[in-house]
Amino acid sequence: MSCCLNFFDLWINNLSKIVSEENAFVELEKLVKKGQVSLGNKEQIKTQFTRLLVDPEIRNLLISKGIYEQDILLPDGNSVRPDKLIIGGKEATIVDFKTGKPNENHAIQMANYKAVLTQMGYNVKGYLLYTELVKLVGI
Repeated sequence: MSCCLNFFDLWINNLSKIVSEENAFVELEKLVKKGQVSLGNKEQIKTQFTRLLVDPEIRNLLISKGIYEQDILLPDGNSVRPDKLIIGGKEATIVDFKTGKPNENHAIQMANYKAVLTQMGYNVKGYLLYTELVKLVGI
């Protein structure tokens, strides 16, 4: 579903505005009006997003308030940037959105994110969300 590859890049940039299924489709309409999503791809995108929302765990992660693509500065001056970070007290949940098939490097990347947040004192859960496969993998 090649329509959705670029869509999810756009979506990540707009996720902070999405707080419900209905709101998601309002945001999609805005992307169409801005010319960032074609009318031809709109229904495919809507269908793909609806497929993700069927799973209650994925739905919760998608519509939970979070911090999106925010750099976390490391002691050595480098940084990491998870796609979505949900923080509540000392609990942190990381969601990294992936297109395509699972890859060992994805798990390594998530393990690095988790290690950084654990060092910061958080109890961390990490998830890889394969958007095209509608597959959520806990790491």
